[in-house]
Amino acid sequence: MGTHERDLARTTILMYEIGTGIAAAEVNSIFDITRMEFSADGRYLAIGSLRGSVSVWAVGDHIYR
Repeated sequence: MGTHERDLARTTILMYEIGTGIAAAEVNSIFDITRMEFSADGRYLAIGSLRGSVSVWAVGDHIYR
């Protein structure tokens, strides 16, 4: 049984494969996500909240390709 978008909180980012539409990765944060940006090379994802919390995640090679 997979994760459904309606079950996700504002603390979850779900990444999909463009060609298949299959969920490829799930990022869970400890705070409500209000902004996200990929690095210029696409290898990192920064997520932030209104309170000023920021976390940076390395994007795995299986996602990056």
